[in-house]
Amino acid sequence: MYKQRIKILLALWVLVFVGIAARLGYLQLLKGDAYRAKVVELLQSVKFTPARRGKIIDRHGRILAIDEPCFDICLDYRFMTTDPKWIDRAERARVRRANRRLPRQARWIAGEQDRIKKQEGVSPERSEAIFRRRRLKTWRLAHRSAVENDQDLAESVGEIVSRYERMSSGGQKDIRELYRSHPVVRGLDETSAVAIKAELADTVGMEIQPSHRRWYPYGEHACHVVGVIDEVNRDTQASLNRPQFEPDWLTWQRDSYLAGDKIGISGVEKMCEPVLRGRRGYRRLKRGGPVLQDVPSSPGDDVQLTLDVALQAELQRIFIKQTGGVKNGCVVVLSVPRGEVLAMVSIPGYDLNRYRRDINDLIHDDVNFRLRSRTVAQQYPPGSTVKPITALAGLGEGVITLRTTYNCNGYLLPPGAPHRFACWIAKRGGSHGPLAVVDAIKNSCNIFFYHVGEKLQRRRSALLCEWFERFGFGQVPGTGLPEEVAGRLPGRIEYIGEARMLGIGQGPVSVTPLHVANAMAAIARDGEFLSPVLVRDAGPHQTRLSLPLRQEYIQAVQRGMREVCRPGGTAYAYLSGAKAEGEPLEVDVCGKTGTAGTGTPRGDMAWFVGFAPHDRPQIAFAVVVEYVTEGGGASNAGPVGRELIRICKRLGYIR
Repeated sequence: MYKQRIKILLALWVLVFVGIAARLGYLQLLKGDAYRAKVVELLQSVKFTPARRGKIIDRHGRILAIDEPCFDICLDYRFMTTDPKWIDRAERARVRRANRRLPRQARWIAGEQDRIKKQEGVSPERSEAIFRRRRLKTWRLAHRSAVENDQDLAESVGEIVSRYERMSSGGQKDIRELYRSHPVVRGLDETSAVAIKAELADTVGMEIQPSHRRWYPYGEHACHVVGVIDEVNRDTQASLNRPQFEPDWLTWQRDSYLAGDKIGISGVEKMCEPVLRGRRGYRRLKRGGPVLQDVPSSPGDDVQLTLDVALQAELQRIFIKQTGGVKNGCVVVLSVPRGEVLAMVSIPGYDLNRYRRDINDLIHDDVNFRLRSRTVAQQYPPGSTVKPITALAGLGEGVITLRTTYNCNGYLLPPGAPHRFACWIAKRGGSHGPLAVVDAIKNSCNIFFYHVGEKLQRRRSALLCEWFERFGFGQVPGTGLPEEVAGRLPGRIEYIGEARMLGIGQGPVSVTPLHVANAMAAIARDGEFLSPVLVRDAGPHQTRLSLPLRQEYIQAVQRGMREVCRPGGTAYAYLSGAKAEGEPLEVDVCGKTGTAGTGTPRGDMAWFVGFAPHDRPQIAFAVVVEYVTEGGGASNAGPVGRELIRICKRLGYIR
């Protein structure tokens, strides 16, 4: 019995040693190279060099956004988790929690004190005092620089520490984070950086590293089009970073979004992020030794817009001047021949260079909505600006002809009807009498277009909406801007009254100013629809469609819009007539006024849209002035349109 037990015990020991030997063989023979590579990697120091982001330029090469060289104050992670006196109480508590889980801090402090002792030739007690003084000076320098550059040191340090805590709790701890210097104050100019470098010898855990900062030379001009960048967040990192299949960790790091990286969050900066973003470089060094590998960064590519920032700035100035600086709104100008966006002005705007400083005010601006790009993201009731399209729909479907007339006596229905469907002229006690297509557009007669909307609805429900779709209203315009939205159209029209209101651009329909300007451009091209182009080479493919319309119909609508801007037309007085300021335009403009009710006591939306010149159209435009309580499209948006024509002629867009 005893011998049997000895044999069993020996067999167990043999199995244990065989298992250990097998494991050692697996680790050394099969996995040895991988683990050796891992150890070598950990014994190396890697410093990444930032990549310059590509420029954004306008159609004439003027720089709208550029990366300028600057410097960042970077702190060693182990330093940031050692008694941070210059951050607030909440962040200190968070750092202490991280510090308890990171005993390497104590070894780092001991190493720094030992280095001071050797360099200065002092006692351990004296080296400890020097370390404490240098640590305090480091925090003071970082804090002072943060204040001077309007940044929050506590927020920067807290975010870095929190990020490591999240990685640790999620099982994604990366030991490299412990040995990296992290930027805590960004965008220092050369003078400030040189001044701090002169004091680095008397600090611990601090570096000055070269970097880039985004600069927008034109500030608020075209701010909504250009857009801004910001630090990438965790969700975006997770969605954009591809899995690390490469055996080389550095290759993955070069292409991935790391914590602290910048990414476009609006406008062209976001739209063209893959083009604008560069590829970071790195320097691989043996710890305490020479440079093993130096891979330079690759800058991002430049992006050119079709927009003219000089025209943009002029239009912003004249909008503010003509509206007295108290109205919000927007202006869109397109090139008719090519469908290019020449200007998209949204008022009010904001200074791109102050975005980070003003972000709280901008986000909570619930009155003026300065962050909103009104040209592509704000839906407005189009009002009478759709009447040329309603006329084309009626003509194209054959429900009316060029000779069809309807009599306007101020109201569609007789007295006693629950809703009489009034014409705008009835408020003045007048009427238009019998009108055909051209004169109906010239006088913006509601009665004529009530009839057309009704006839289209009787032919087929939502037939008018189908024509609006053909002019691009029911879809996003196609510039590629992330903010752009589709127009809102009803799926079907159930009631005759709804069809009548839709014929004059009221009811369940809303569009952006870019939609309307592009529809005007399609009419100017004799029925050829082009989706608008904003970015050359890097934007979406341009859509081109020929609308099923006879040329005589389009020409009739063009004549009607021309008459709008001539004596007797709704826009004439403020465009070239008695109420117009300055010299005569000397440009044959085709336009359409609109006063769209909002159903609120705040007022109406005033429109003036069209194209010019009549015989050889070169520009199409749309002007919106929000919430007017006196006058209509002619008196509020017309003067802006008049100056728009003058500016475009002076800059050579109208010849």
